[in-house]
Amino acid sequence: MEPSRTAPLPLNLWTTSLPPVDARLASWLAEPGLLTDRLRTLGAGELRLTVVRQCLDILATEHRTLLGVGAENGFMREIELQVGGEPCIYAQTLVPDATLARFPWLAELGDSPLGETLGVLDGIQRGPFEFAELPAVHPLAASAQRDIANEARETLVARRALVSLRGQPLLVQELFLPALRRRLQA
Repeated sequence: MEPSRTAPLPLNLWTTSLPPVDARLASWLAEPGLLTDRLRTLGAGELRLTVVRQCLDILATEHRTLLGVGAENGFMREIELQVGGEPCIYAQTLVPDATLARFPWLAELGDSPLGETLGVLDGIQRGPFEFAELPAVHPLAASAQRDIANEARETLVARRALVSLRGQPLLVQELFLPALRRRLQA
């Protein structure tokens, strides 16, 4: 029997067009405000942020290109936003070394939401959203579903945007998890 082979992922899964999802989820993907506010409303005020992982890491070539940096090193923070104990949003923030050197507090957010923290600062600009349907084998989708058996993992809808913090870039990627879709259908 031949070993199983995984088909390579398409080179660019990201687009500026919303993926074909129902209207309720589409409104979340296109949300210009804070997802934390919408989650609080959905969960009647109950929202919990859990830091999944944060560390210094090597930025992928795609991310360095998006961020417009040549340096390979950066800081990565991955969190879950939970409602009713269920993870609804998985987010990853990538911060190049130069941005982290200027704003070291980005590595010390703890359980504070990044969006709410940035919302009180001057000089913040968010670029347009890009959207993707990430197959379960995509590294970001696999991280978001790390506690789920491989065969039960799903394709996840995601969005990402570049953020400029007083001229310094960072990248925020958010994945919309099955628990959120279930809550929206209820």
